[in-house]
Amino acid sequence: MGEFQLLITTILLTYLVEAANRFAASGKVLIKGLFLSMGGSSMGVSE
Repeated sequence: MGEFQLLITTILLTYLVEAANRFAASGKVLIKGLFLSMGGSSMGVSE
């Protein structure tokens, strides 16, 4: 029972870390896109 519980805990932790990494990656892309669109529009105005 203890080993089985440890296995489930390990799988859950791995899944959580994977999900967090994917969320962080997509969040970075989203933030980068926002900055680029904001920076691009302000650069377009200055040029």
